Amino acid sequence: MYTISKINNTTHEKFIEMTGGIFEHSSWIAEKAAELKPFTSLYHLHREMVNIVESSSFEQKLSLIKAHPNLGDRVAMTADSSQEQKGAGLQSLTPVEYTQFISMNQRYMEKFGFPFILAVR
Repeated sequence: MYTISKINNTTHEKFIEMTGGIFEHSSWIAEKAAELKPFTSLYHLHREMVNIVESSSFEQKLSLIKAHPNLGDRVAMTADSSQEQKGAGLQSLTPVEYTQFISMNQRYMEKFGFPFILAVR
């Protein structure tokens, strides 16, 4: 676990390495947050990162959503996403369940143009 002191005293590159995965495969948020150091707390850091997302363009927000893996996909994903999906039992679907789940995800993606996202923790 990183302390706020350690985070504040990192280089720009190390800061990106440490915080770049907080928002799924979207290190552009950490890039912008690095310019706002120092932070008074981990909550302050998180709030600033949320503010960056909230004030970003529609296209940037859509890219953030599209960076998330489909639920149930057996692809490389962040440790947090893997844990969330494992906790929901999505990594232990039977072959039939997996095929059905992936089919539903594909239909959703075709209809809306981005993955179905659900906080499963």
